[in-house]
Amino acid sequence: MLIKALASDKRLNILIYLIIQRKTVTDLSKELHIPKSTTYDNLVVLIDSGLVKKNRGNKWVYYELTAKGREIIQNMALKSKKSPY
Repeated sequence: MLIKALASDKRLNILIYLIIQRKTVTDLSKELHIPKSTTYDNLVVLIDSGLVKKNRGNKWVYYELTAKGREIIQNMALKSKKSPY
């Protein structure tokens, strides 16, 4: 499931946006310029893989990285800085 989650540019972009702060589906949809339904479908894959978690606020549902998700994104960033390609 993890490989499937990381195999999509849209899902990787969602992870990158979530590394800064938690966001709603609407926030992510606007920032990524993709429909809410597409954003939500991709969030479900990320949740199922254990990279993102859902938190219910008073009014909204927020999505944020899990410790596993944060570690994977940070490791990917470090590897891309080291790679000459």
